Amino acid sequence: MKTITKFRSFVIVACLAMVSLSGCSVVDHLTRGRSTPDPALVSKDFAEPEVIARIDSALIDESSGLTASKCRPYVFWTHNDSGGGPYVYAFGLKGVLLGVWKVEGAKNRDWEDIASAKEEDGKCYLYIGDIGDNEQGRDSVTVYRVEEPDTSAGSVSRKKEDAARTAEASEIEITYPDGKWNAETLMVHPSTFDLYVVSKEKSPEARVFRVRSSVWRDAGADSKIKSEAVGKLTMPSVLGGFLTGGEISPDGRRVVICDYVGAYELSLENDQKEFDSVWKSTPQIIETGPREQGESVAYSSDGSALFLTSEKVPVPLIRIKRK
Repeated sequence: MKTITKFRSFVIVACLAMVSLSGCSVVDHLTRGRSTPDPALVSKDFAEPEVIARIDSALIDESSGLTASKCRPYVFWTHNDSGGGPYVYAFGLKGVLLGVWKVEGAKNRDWEDIASAKEEDGKCYLYIGDIGDNEQGRDSVTVYRVEEPDTSAGSVSRKKEDAARTAEASEIEITYPDGKWNAETLMVHPSTFDLYVVSKEKSPEARVFRVRSSVWRDAGADSKIKSEAVGKLTMPSVLGGFLTGGEISPDGRRVVICDYVGAYELSLENDQKEFDSVWKSTPQIIETGPREQGESVAYSSDGSALFLTSEKVPVPLIRIKRK
């Protein structure tokens, strides 16, 4: 078993190295010759994926995170990867850009994912994960929490230099209990508001870390919060733990995770009430269609569909309806 694990890790690293050297699509390399997945692991809950729009703005060139607003129907939020500045972008179901906002008090060191939640005060908040750490050299990572801008409040800028400003963002500074980890997946539970970060690893397993809302809400402005390790994930994919995005469903009973080649859903059993039991469930494969470099996935605000984007311009908006 140890030999098999080491070999699988070698295959993952070799594939990724080959991609970086060739400049070709990650998907081209990793799906070429891929064997048919075990039918028992393929989800029967979703229809075929469809590209329903392309985002009509060259400003969004590395859509690294995606979430659906919980206050404004058919409004989506995304951001660019590292180097893209501290900006969030809103767009609609037809891909029309609704505006650009500069997140007040935030820096984009390596933004990798975005989540949203409607909280007890009736307001919606965006959680932006500055959690990327390719060199695994960061002593801590940051989640920015900011009130969601109102996309219907008059005209909004379509240019960075004229971008409106959000409210002041608060910082949630997080450390890991067992080292330094690169991560591209940030999730917030819709009712507990606990935060989850999932590592991105060139190995069969990824790690799941949690920060309880009772902890991050009570932390001081300059506090570093140690997260808890609550689970490990292995996906039915050649990429194993090389995970690039995810979200918790609006009802808090499912999780969708993606990598470059597909998406996977984990679900609680009917009799399970403890959310963190979900990390022990068997992932079901969801066909996502062709993506240049898929790094983001989100549930619709009512949980009836999945939406995905991809890096590279023009950015496609992919919808997968739940049957």
